[in-house]
Amino acid sequence: MRIDRTVQYRLGRQMLVRLTSWQVGVTLVSGVVSGLFGDIESVRSALAGGAIGVVTNLYMARSFLRQRDETSPSRLLGALWVSEILKVLLTATLFIVAIVIFEARFLPMMATYAATLFIAIVGFAGPAIPMDDQGT
Repeated sequence: MRIDRTVQYRLGRQMLVRLTSWQVGVTLVSGVVSGLFGDIESVRSALAGGAIGVVTNLYMARSFLRQRDETSPSRLLGALWVSEILKVLLTATLFIVAIVIFEARFLPMMATYAATLFIAIVGFAGPAIPMDDQGT
């Protein structure tokens, strides 16, 4: 028996909220640590890196959650590829803006971005959203 689409969507949103909360928390901790060992520019850079990670992961998750039940696997895979390419372009654009316009420091920005990316990878590699009452 299949789980209702609204239940799947709710479970997906719960997972997204949990991952985003962890990413925001890590970003704030990284900002505090950067402030303890650096200056205000290090804090801004760490917060910028974390914000880039959070925004791009939210974009990707939102794109995926918009798919409909009747979407064929090939269309789903195509949409996943397109959203991943757009995520990479968005990430690159945000890094360019952070470095060129806001003069962000590379190390705190990239370290915090990497931490948010790690959370996303570990979180999405965890238990999947069940598709039926058997958990598959």
